Amino acid sequence: MLEDSGSLGGPGEQEMWDIAWSGGRWVAVGLTQGDDALDVGRADAAVWTSSDGTVWTSVGGGSLSNEVGSQSMMAVAPWGSGYIAVGAAERTHQDDPAVWLSEDGDAWVRVEDSTGAFETGTFAQMWDVAVGGPGLVAVGFIGAIDTFDAGVWTSSDGTTWERVIDEAFAGDANEFMTGIVALEDGRLVAVGNEGRNGEPLPAVWVSDDGTTWERSSGVATDQSGAMYDVAEWDGGLIAVGRDGSGGDLDAAVWVSTDGAAWLRIEDQSLGGTGDQAIAGIASLDTEVIAVGYERMSDRNAAVWRSTDGVVWSRDSDASLSIDGFQELASVTASSGTIVAVGYSGEISEWDAAVWHCAR
Repeated sequence: MLEDSGSLGGPGEQEMWDIAWSGGRWVAVGLTQGDDALDVGRADAAVWTSSDGTVWTSVGGGSLSNEVGSQSMMAVAPWGSGYIAVGAAERTHQDDPAVWLSEDGDAWVRVEDSTGAFETGTFAQMWDVAVGGPGLVAVGFIGAIDTFDAGVWTSSDGTTWERVIDEAFAGDANEFMTGIVALEDGRLVAVGNEGRNGEPLPAVWVSDDGTTWERSSGVATDQSGAMYDVAEWDGGLIAVGRDGSGGDLDAAVWVSTDGAAWLRIEDQSLGGTGDQAIAGIASLDTEVIAVGYERMSDRNAAVWRSTDGVVWSRDSDASLSIDGFQELASVTASSGTIVAVGYSGEISEWDAAVWHCAR
Protein backbone atom coordinates (compact mmCIF):
# COMPACT_ATOMS: atom_id res chain seq x y z
CA MET A 1 0.00 0.00 0.00
CA LEU A 2 1.28 3.45 -0.85
CA GLU A 3 2.10 5.86 1.95
CA ASP A 4 -0.37 8.72 2.25
CA SER A 5 1.21 11.88 0.90
CA GLY A 6 -1.58 13.97 2.41
CA SER A 7 -3.90 13.87 -0.59
CA LEU A 8 -5.50 10.54 0.37
CA GLY A 9 -6.57 11.42 3.89
CA GLY A 10 -8.08 14.10 6.06
CA PRO A 11 -10.66 14.48 8.82
CA GLY A 12 -13.47 11.94 8.68
CA GLU A 13 -13.65 9.34 5.92
CA GLN A 14 -12.26 9.18 2.39
CA GLU A 15 -13.09 6.26 0.12
CA MET A 16 -11.98 5.36 -3.41
CA TRP A 17 -14.55 3.23 -5.22
CA ASP A 18 -13.27 2.98 -8.80
CA ILE A 19 -10.27 3.78 -10.97
CA ALA A 20 -9.67 4.32 -14.69
CA TRP A 21 -6.66 4.90 -16.92
CA SER A 22 -6.76 7.17 -19.98
CA GLY A 23 -4.53 9.67 -21.70
CA GLY A 24 -1.51 8.94 -19.54
CA ARG A 25 -3.39 9.56 -16.29
CA TRP A 26 -4.98 7.53 -13.52
CA VAL A 27 -8.27 8.88 -12.18
CA ALA A 28 -9.87 7.47 -9.02
CA VAL A 29 -13.31 8.46 -7.73
CA GLY A 30 -15.25 8.05 -4.52
CA LEU A 31 -16.35 10.24 -1.65
CA THR A 32 -15.03 12.27 1.25
CA GLN A 33 -16.50 13.30 4.59
CA GLY A 34 -14.72 16.05 6.50
CA ASP A 35 -15.51 17.79 9.78
CA ASP A 36 -18.65 19.42 8.41
CA ALA A 37 -19.78 16.22 6.75
CA LEU A 38 -19.45 14.25 9.95
CA ASP A 39 -21.59 16.81 11.77
CA VAL A 40 -24.51 16.50 9.37
CA GLY A 41 -23.94 13.08 7.81
CA ARG A 42 -22.97 14.68 4.51
CA ALA A 43 -20.50 13.42 1.92
CA ASP A 44 -18.96 15.08 -1.11
CA ALA A 45 -17.99 13.41 -4.35
CA ALA A 46 -14.20 13.06 -4.58
CA VAL A 47 -11.59 12.63 -7.31
CA TRP A 48 -7.89 11.85 -7.16
CA THR A 49 -5.45 11.87 -10.10
CA SER A 50 -1.97 10.49 -10.74
CA SER A 51 0.41 10.32 -13.68
CA ASP A 52 2.34 7.30 -12.37
CA GLY A 53 0.03 5.55 -9.89
CA THR A 54 2.28 6.42 -6.93
CA VAL A 55 1.93 10.18 -6.40
CA TRP A 56 -1.67 11.35 -6.10
CA THR A 57 -3.42 14.72 -6.09
CA SER A 58 -6.84 15.32 -4.59
CA VAL A 59 -9.25 17.24 -6.82
CA GLY A 60 -11.93 19.30 -5.07
CA GLY A 61 -14.29 22.19 -5.42
CA GLY A 62 -16.84 23.03 -8.07
CA SER A 63 -19.52 20.41 -8.62
CA LEU A 64 -17.69 17.96 -6.34
CA SER A 65 -18.50 19.83 -3.14
CA ASN A 66 -20.43 22.69 -1.61
CA GLU A 67 -23.76 21.37 -2.84
CA VAL A 68 -26.82 20.78 -0.70
CA GLY A 69 -27.04 17.14 0.38
CA SER A 70 -24.59 14.30 -0.18
CA GLN A 71 -22.94 13.19 -3.41
CA SER A 72 -20.86 10.11 -4.14
CA MET A 73 -19.07 8.80 -7.22
CA MET A 74 -19.24 5.02 -7.59
CA ALA A 75 -17.65 4.44 -11.02
CA VAL A 76 -15.46 6.18 -13.58
CA ALA A 77 -14.61 5.39 -17.21
CA PRO A 78 -12.73 7.01 -20.10
CA TRP A 79 -15.16 8.88 -22.36
CA GLY A 80 -14.15 10.77 -25.49
CA SER A 81 -10.97 12.65 -24.70
CA GLY A 82 -11.80 12.76 -20.99
CA TYR A 83 -13.77 10.90 -18.32
CA ILE A 84 -17.27 10.18 -17.10
CA ALA A 85 -18.22 9.36 -13.50
CA VAL A 86 -21.55 8.12 -12.17
CA GLY A 87 -23.04 7.77 -8.71
CA ALA A 88 -25.74 9.44 -6.65
CA ALA A 89 -26.77 12.82 -5.29
CA GLU A 90 -29.18 13.50 -2.47
CA ARG A 91 -32.35 15.42 -3.24
CA THR A 92 -35.03 15.98 -0.59
CA HIS A 93 -33.81 13.12 1.61
CA GLN A 94 -33.54 10.60 -1.22
CA ASP A 95 -30.80 9.70 -3.69
CA ASP A 96 -31.06 10.38 -7.40
CA PRO A 97 -28.65 9.12 -10.08
CA ALA A 98 -25.84 11.57 -10.82
CA VAL A 99 -23.35 11.99 -13.68
CA TRP A 100 -20.19 14.08 -13.89
CA LEU A 101 -18.00 14.85 -16.94
CA SER A 102 -14.38 15.98 -17.18
CA GLU A 103 -12.05 16.73 -20.06
CA ASP A 104 -8.84 16.33 -18.06
CA GLY A 105 -9.68 14.67 -14.71
CA ASP A 106 -9.14 17.95 -12.85
CA ALA A 107 -12.22 20.05 -13.65
CA TRP A 108 -15.58 18.28 -13.32
CA VAL A 109 -19.08 19.35 -14.29
CA ARG A 110 -22.23 17.78 -12.87
CA VAL A 111 -24.67 16.93 -15.68
CA GLU A 112 -28.07 18.59 -15.47
CA ASP A 113 -31.04 16.25 -15.73
CA SER A 114 -32.65 17.98 -18.71
CA THR A 115 -34.93 15.04 -19.58
CA GLY A 116 -36.07 14.05 -16.09
CA ALA A 117 -34.41 10.64 -16.44
CA PHE A 118 -32.96 10.85 -12.94
CA GLU A 119 -36.22 11.85 -11.24
CA THR A 120 -37.61 8.44 -10.39
CA GLY A 121 -39.75 9.58 -7.46
CA THR A 122 -37.94 7.21 -5.14
CA PHE A 123 -34.44 6.14 -4.12
CA ALA A 124 -32.11 5.48 -7.09
CA GLN A 125 -28.37 5.16 -7.71
CA MET A 126 -25.98 4.46 -10.57
CA TRP A 127 -23.27 1.94 -9.67
CA ASP A 128 -21.37 1.39 -12.92
CA VAL A 129 -21.04 2.73 -16.46
CA ALA A 130 -19.79 1.30 -19.75
CA VAL A 131 -19.07 2.75 -23.18
CA GLY A 132 -21.48 0.87 -25.43
CA GLY A 133 -25.01 0.75 -26.79
CA PRO A 134 -26.05 4.22 -28.03
CA GLY A 135 -22.89 5.65 -26.45
CA LEU A 136 -23.00 5.15 -22.70
CA VAL A 137 -24.94 2.72 -20.52
CA ALA A 138 -25.14 3.16 -16.74
CA VAL A 139 -26.63 0.58 -14.36
CA GLY A 140 -27.86 0.62 -10.79
CA PHE A 141 -31.15 0.25 -8.96
CA ILE A 142 -34.40 2.07 -8.20
CA GLY A 143 -36.81 1.65 -5.30
CA ALA A 144 -37.29 1.93 -1.57
CA ILE A 145 -37.37 -0.21 1.58
CA ASP A 146 -38.04 -3.76 0.29
CA THR A 147 -39.03 -3.01 -3.30
CA PHE A 148 -36.06 -2.46 -5.61
CA ASP A 149 -35.75 -2.95 -9.38
CA ALA A 150 -32.63 -2.92 -11.52
CA GLY A 151 -32.05 0.41 -13.24
CA VAL A 152 -30.52 1.28 -16.62
CA TRP A 153 -29.88 4.69 -18.16
CA THR A 154 -28.43 5.44 -21.62
CA SER A 155 -26.87 8.46 -23.32
CA SER A 156 -25.38 9.21 -26.72
CA ASP A 157 -23.28 12.16 -25.57
CA GLY A 158 -22.96 11.97 -21.77
CA THR A 159 -25.10 15.05 -21.19
CA THR A 160 -28.61 13.95 -22.22
CA TRP A 161 -29.86 10.77 -20.55
CA GLU A 162 -32.85 8.48 -20.90
CA ARG A 163 -34.06 5.92 -18.41
CA VAL A 164 -34.66 2.47 -19.92
CA ILE A 165 -37.92 0.79 -18.93
CA ASP A 166 -37.91 -2.99 -19.37
CA GLU A 167 -39.84 -5.78 -17.67
CA ALA A 168 -36.55 -7.69 -17.32
CA PHE A 169 -35.55 -5.28 -14.53
CA ALA A 170 -38.43 -6.14 -12.20
CA GLY A 171 -39.74 -9.32 -10.62
CA ASP A 172 -41.08 -10.80 -7.43
CA ALA A 173 -37.75 -10.12 -5.68
CA ASN A 174 -35.47 -7.11 -5.19
CA GLU A 175 -33.25 -6.63 -8.25
CA PHE A 176 -29.89 -4.81 -8.22
CA MET A 177 -27.39 -4.17 -11.04
CA THR A 178 -23.89 -3.41 -9.78
CA GLY A 179 -21.55 -4.07 -12.73
CA ILE A 180 -21.59 -3.83 -16.52
CA VAL A 181 -19.20 -4.63 -19.36
CA ALA A 182 -19.41 -3.82 -23.07
CA LEU A 183 -18.15 -6.76 -25.12
CA GLU A 184 -16.07 -6.56 -28.27
CA ASP A 185 -19.02 -7.86 -30.32
CA GLY A 186 -21.19 -4.94 -29.15
CA ARG A 187 -23.30 -6.80 -26.60
CA LEU A 188 -23.62 -5.61 -23.01
CA VAL A 189 -23.66 -7.83 -19.94
CA ALA A 190 -24.77 -6.52 -16.53
CA VAL A 191 -24.44 -8.43 -13.26
CA GLY A 192 -25.89 -8.04 -9.80
CA ASN A 193 -28.23 -9.92 -7.53
CA GLU A 194 -31.82 -10.49 -6.58
CA GLY A 195 -32.87 -10.58 -2.95
CA ARG A 196 -35.26 -13.30 -1.81
CA ASN A 197 -36.17 -13.73 1.86
CA GLY A 198 -33.08 -11.80 2.86
CA GLU A 199 -30.75 -14.05 0.85
CA PRO A 200 -29.11 -12.66 -2.33
CA LEU A 201 -28.95 -14.76 -5.49
CA PRO A 202 -26.70 -14.01 -8.51
CA ALA A 203 -28.34 -12.28 -11.46
CA VAL A 204 -27.26 -11.48 -15.05
CA TRP A 205 -28.87 -9.37 -17.77
CA VAL A 206 -27.79 -9.18 -21.45
CA SER A 207 -28.50 -6.66 -24.20
CA ASP A 208 -27.57 -6.14 -27.84
CA ASP A 209 -28.05 -2.38 -27.79
CA GLY A 210 -28.42 -1.15 -24.19
CA THR A 211 -32.13 -0.40 -24.58
CA THR A 212 -33.68 -3.88 -24.77
CA TRP A 213 -32.66 -6.39 -22.12
CA GLU A 214 -33.15 -10.04 -21.27
CA ARG A 215 -32.65 -11.71 -17.93
CA SER A 216 -30.25 -14.65 -18.24
CA SER A 217 -31.73 -17.94 -17.07
CA GLY A 218 -28.35 -19.66 -17.17
CA VAL A 219 -27.24 -18.64 -13.66
CA ALA A 220 -27.63 -21.38 -11.08
CA THR A 221 -29.63 -20.11 -8.11
CA ASP A 222 -29.33 -23.20 -5.92
CA GLN A 223 -26.41 -21.41 -4.23
CA SER A 224 -26.74 -17.96 -2.73
CA GLY A 225 -24.44 -15.23 -3.93
CA ALA A 226 -24.12 -11.70 -5.24
CA MET A 227 -22.21 -10.65 -8.35
CA TYR A 228 -20.47 -7.28 -7.98
CA ASP A 229 -18.33 -6.91 -11.11
CA VAL A 230 -17.78 -8.51 -14.51
CA ALA A 231 -15.03 -8.46 -17.14
CA GLU A 232 -14.49 -9.86 -20.62
CA TRP A 233 -11.41 -12.07 -20.89
CA ASP A 234 -10.01 -14.67 -23.29
CA GLY A 235 -13.15 -14.88 -25.38
CA GLY A 236 -15.47 -15.25 -22.40
CA LEU A 237 -16.67 -13.56 -19.22
CA ILE A 238 -15.74 -13.66 -15.54
CA ALA A 239 -18.04 -12.34 -12.81
CA VAL A 240 -16.98 -11.92 -9.20
CA GLY A 241 -18.65 -11.32 -5.86
CA ARG A 242 -19.40 -13.25 -2.70
CA ASP A 243 -21.42 -16.17 -1.37
CA GLY A 244 -22.88 -16.73 2.08
CA SER A 245 -24.33 -20.22 1.75
CA GLY A 246 -21.58 -21.79 3.88
CA GLY A 247 -22.42 -19.88 7.06
CA ASP A 248 -19.79 -17.18 6.56
CA LEU A 249 -18.91 -15.24 3.41
CA ASP A 250 -16.62 -16.65 0.74
CA ALA A 251 -15.34 -14.93 -2.37
CA ALA A 252 -17.17 -16.16 -5.46
CA VAL A 253 -16.32 -16.45 -9.16
CA TRP A 254 -18.53 -17.36 -12.11
CA VAL A 255 -17.39 -17.92 -15.72
CA SER A 256 -19.30 -17.90 -19.01
CA THR A 257 -18.45 -18.36 -22.66
CA ASP A 258 -21.43 -16.39 -23.96
CA GLY A 259 -23.04 -14.41 -21.12
CA ALA A 260 -26.05 -16.73 -21.10
CA ALA A 261 -24.83 -19.90 -19.34
CA TRP A 262 -22.69 -19.46 -16.22
CA LEU A 263 -20.58 -21.88 -14.18
CA ARG A 264 -19.77 -21.29 -10.53
CA ILE A 265 -16.07 -21.91 -9.80
CA GLU A 266 -15.04 -23.93 -6.75
CA ASP A 267 -11.55 -23.11 -5.48
CA GLN A 268 -10.16 -23.32 -1.95
CA SER A 269 -8.36 -19.99 -2.27
CA LEU A 270 -11.74 -18.21 -2.50
CA GLY A 271 -12.76 -19.27 1.02
CA GLY A 272 -11.22 -19.96 4.40
CA THR A 273 -11.56 -18.81 7.98
CA GLY A 274 -13.65 -15.67 8.39
CA ASP A 275 -15.26 -13.73 5.54
CA GLN A 276 -13.95 -13.13 2.03
CA ALA A 277 -15.50 -11.10 -0.80
CA ILE A 278 -14.42 -9.84 -4.22
CA ALA A 279 -15.49 -6.34 -5.26
CA GLY A 280 -13.60 -5.70 -8.50
CA ILE A 281 -11.87 -7.47 -11.37
CA ALA A 282 -9.48 -6.51 -14.17
CA SER A 283 -8.54 -8.64 -17.15
CA LEU A 284 -4.93 -8.38 -18.31
CA ASP A 285 -3.15 -10.00 -21.23
CA THR A 286 -2.13 -13.19 -19.44
CA GLU A 287 -4.07 -13.18 -16.18
CA VAL A 288 -7.08 -11.89 -14.27
CA ILE A 289 -6.74 -9.84 -11.06
CA ALA A 290 -9.58 -9.79 -8.53
CA VAL A 291 -9.61 -7.57 -5.41
CA GLY A 292 -11.70 -7.32 -2.27
CA TYR A 293 -11.30 -8.07 1.42
CA GLU A 294 -10.90 -10.72 4.07
CA ARG A 295 -12.37 -10.28 7.56
CA MET A 296 -11.27 -12.13 10.68
CA SER A 297 -10.38 -10.11 13.80
CA ASP A 298 -10.19 -7.06 11.54
CA ARG A 299 -10.62 -6.51 7.79
CA ASN A 300 -7.67 -6.85 5.40
CA ALA A 301 -7.32 -6.13 1.71
CA ALA A 302 -7.21 -9.23 -0.48
CA VAL A 303 -6.02 -10.01 -4.02
CA TRP A 304 -6.62 -13.11 -6.12
CA ARG A 305 -4.98 -14.04 -9.46
CA SER A 306 -5.82 -16.55 -12.18
CA THR A 307 -4.46 -17.42 -15.60
CA ASP A 308 -7.56 -19.30 -16.73
CA GLY A 309 -10.46 -18.04 -14.58
CA VAL A 310 -10.81 -21.48 -12.98
CA VAL A 311 -7.75 -21.97 -10.76
CA TRP A 312 -7.09 -19.05 -8.39
CA SER A 313 -4.32 -18.10 -5.93
CA ARG A 314 -4.21 -15.54 -3.13
CA ASP A 315 -1.47 -12.90 -2.94
CA SER A 316 0.30 -12.83 0.43
CA ASP A 317 1.92 -9.39 0.25
CA ALA A 318 2.35 -7.90 3.72
CA SER A 319 0.90 -4.55 2.62
CA LEU A 320 -2.51 -6.23 2.28
CA SER A 321 -2.76 -7.09 5.97
CA ILE A 322 -1.48 -4.18 8.04
CA ASP A 323 -3.15 -3.24 11.34
CA GLY A 324 -6.60 -1.69 11.10
CA PHE A 325 -9.24 -1.82 8.43
CA GLN A 326 -8.43 -2.20 4.72
CA GLU A 327 -10.63 -2.94 1.74
CA LEU A 328 -10.02 -2.97 -2.02
CA ALA A 329 -12.88 -1.83 -4.23
CA SER A 330 -11.48 -1.67 -7.77
CA VAL A 331 -8.43 -2.53 -9.85
CA THR A 332 -7.11 -1.73 -13.31
CA ALA A 333 -3.80 -1.95 -15.15
CA SER A 334 -1.88 -0.14 -17.86
CA SER A 335 1.68 0.57 -18.96
CA GLY A 336 3.10 -2.32 -16.96
CA THR A 337 1.46 -1.21 -13.71
CA ILE A 338 -1.43 -2.61 -11.66
CA VAL A 339 -3.23 -0.10 -9.44
CA ALA A 340 -5.95 -1.03 -6.95
CA VAL A 341 -7.91 1.43 -4.83
CA GLY A 342 -10.05 1.34 -1.71
CA TYR A 343 -9.69 2.63 1.83
CA SER A 344 -7.66 1.93 4.96
CA GLY A 345 -7.53 2.96 8.61
CA GLU A 346 -9.75 2.90 11.65
CA ILE A 347 -13.52 2.61 11.39
CA SER A 348 -15.15 6.01 10.77
CA GLU A 349 -11.71 7.57 10.28
CA TRP A 350 -10.28 5.70 7.32
CA ASP A 351 -8.50 7.30 4.37
CA ALA A 352 -8.52 6.60 0.67
CA ALA A 353 -5.84 4.02 -0.15
CA VAL A 354 -3.89 2.88 -3.20
CA TRP A 355 -2.02 -0.37 -3.80
CA HIS A 356 0.51 -0.39 -6.64
CA CYS A 357 2.65 -3.10 -8.23
CA ALA A 358 4.43 -3.89 -11.49
CA ARG A 359 2.86 -6.43 -13.83
